[in-house]
Amino acid sequence: MSFEARKEAEITALMASQTILLMLDEPPQTGIHHLEEIRGIDDFADGLRGEGSVLA
Repeated sequence: MSFEARKEAEITALMASQTILLMLDEPPQTGIHHLEEIRGIDDFADGLRGEGSVLA
């Protein structure tokens, strides 16, 4: 899945807030991780669509 969007700052804030909520529900293993190692874009699809992003 990929997406195209405008308003990059708003999308970044949305991803950050959703990441926090997802990590509270299911904490990652100890260590430093990149987001794509913890979650996939599918986990953010509903929120991204709500912001007018195009998901393919």
